[in-house]
Amino acid sequence: MFNEFLVNKQDGIWNGTYFNAGNWELSLGRWAIRYWDKLHYGISVHPFSSVVTLVFFIFGTCLLIDLFNIKAGSLMDYLISGLFLSNIVVCVSLSYLFTSGIYGLSFFLSILCIWCIKKVSSAVSSKKVNYKTILTLVIAICSVVLMLGLYQAYLGCIALVGCAYLIFIILNREEKIVLKSYVVTSTVTAILGGVLYERVLNEELLKYNVRLDSYKGANSLSLINIFSKIAPSLKYSYKNFLNYFTKNGYRWNLNDGKLILICLFVVICAVLLYSYAKHSGILEIIFSMVLFFAMPFCVNIVAILVPNSGTSERQTAPLALVFPVIIALSIGLIEKNEEKLIDKIMTGIALTISAVMIWGSAYQTIIDQEAMHQGSIAVKTISNSVISELEDMELYSANREYAIIGSLRHNNLIYLNELYYMSNSYAAVAGSYWSGNLDSWTWRGIFHNMSGINLKMCNDGEYVKLLTNLEVQEMPVYPEKGFIREIEGIVVIKLSSNQ
Repeated sequence: MFNEFLVNKQDGIWNGTYFNAGNWELSLGRWAIRYWDKLHYGISVHPFSSVVTLVFFIFGTCLLIDLFNIKAGSLMDYLISGLFLSNIVVCVSLSYLFTSGIYGLSFFLSILCIWCIKKVSSAVSSKKVNYKTILTLVIAICSVVLMLGLYQAYLGCIALVGCAYLIFIILNREEKIVLKSYVVTSTVTAILGGVLYERVLNEELLKYNVRLDSYKGANSLSLINIFSKIAPSLKYSYKNFLNYFTKNGYRWNLNDGKLILICLFVVICAVLLYSYAKHSGILEIIFSMVLFFAMPFCVNIVAILVPNSGTSERQTAPLALVFPVIIALSIGLIEKNEEKLIDKIMTGIALTISAVMIWGSAYQTIIDQEAMHQGSIAVKTISNSVISELEDMELYSANREYAIIGSLRHNNLIYLNELYYMSNSYAAVAGSYWSGNLDSWTWRGIFHNMSGINLKMCNDGEYVKLLTNLEVQEMPVYPEKGFIREIEGIVVIKLSSNQ
C-alpha cells in the first residue's frame, strides 16, 4: 500500500493528500475531526500517516492484551493482536488515507476507555482511591467524548470489550464488590461521556452555525426513535452479525463461513465448559451465556441507537474484534502457573483457532490490496491514453469541461485477474461505481490524485443529465472511434456501456 500509494475506489480516490474537515463532518456529529486535521495540518501521505494509524491500532491491541492479564510478548499476545491487525478493517482504514488516523485513534480510545474503567473499578473495590484514580476516570470519560467526536462506529468496540470484561469478572468469580465497582464505573463513564459529547457537539454546531444532517441518520438520535424501532434494530443486529461471520456481504476471511461459525461456537463453549470445570456456579454460567448472546447487540450498538444507519466495511471494527476478544477472554481465564490437562486443552483450542483465522484473514487482506493495485494500474493507463486521444482531437484544454461515463471493469480490453473479483467492494478500483454524480467524483479523483492531470469535470447536475441522454447512450465505447464526443458544450468520454 505504501509503495504503490494505494487507496480505495471511494473517498480514498476522491480526496488527495491535503484535506481539512469542515462543516460537513460536523453535521454528522464528528466535531473532533476538524481539530485532528488542524493538528496534522491537513496533510495525509504514505507512509507517515499510515504508520501513525498502525501505531494507534497496535497500542489498542496492547491495551486489550493487558486488560485480560495476558503476558505481553507471549505467543498468545501476538496471535490475539494478529487476529485484529490482519483483518480487512485495518486495510480499509489505511485505504482512506485522509482519515486513516481518525480510525486508528478511535480504536485506541475505545480500548483505552475500558482499560481505564478496569483500573478505576479495581481501585474502588480495593478502597485505594486517590488523585490518580480520579484522573483515570476523567481519561475514560474524555476517551468516550473524543471517540464519538471522531467516528461513532467505534462505540461498538467499547460495548463489546466492556461486555467481554464483565464476563471475565463473572467467570473469574471475583468478589461482588469488584463486579459492582465495574458496573457503576462503566455506567458513570457512559452517562457522563454521552452528556459531555452532546454538550460539546451542540457548542460546535452553534459556533459554526451548522445543523445535524440526515446522512446515516445523524440527526435521528432520540429515545423515541430508538424505542419505536427497537424490534427491527435488534433483528438487524443479529442479521448483520451472522452475515459478517458467514461472509454474506463481507469478505474478511478466506476460510469457509461455516467453519468460521463453528470456530466461534467452539471457543465460546470452551470458555463456558472450562469455567464450569474450574468451579464457576450455574448462575455465573447462565449469566455469561446471556452476555455472549448480547454480543451481536454490542457490536451493532450504533445501528440500535441510530436505526437505519447501516454498516460499511470501514465500520466493521467491532465485528473484527469479536474473535480477538473472545480468545483473549479464554486465555485470560486460564489459571497461571498451572500445567493441568484442561488448561493445555484450552490453550490448544485458542492457539489453533487463532492461527486458522489469522491465516484466512491475512490472505483476504492481501487480495484486497492486490485489487486496489490492479485497478490503479488500469485507471492510470487508460487516463493517459484518453489524454493522448484528447490531444490528437484538439479537445484537451483547461477551459473545457469533461464527463467520463462508465467504469473500466465493464470494458473488455481491461485485464483484471481472479483476485480482483475475490476482493471487497471498497478495493475494486476501476469500478463498478455508482449511477450518479459519485461516478464523476471518482473520475475527478482518478485524474487529479492518481494521474496528476487537471481535467475539469462538469457539475453534478450536468453529469446526471448526460447519463440519460440518448446520444450518450448510443455512443461507442473506448477505444472505438467516436468514444469521445462533444455534447452540449461538454466533452463526453465513454469507457463502457455499464456504470
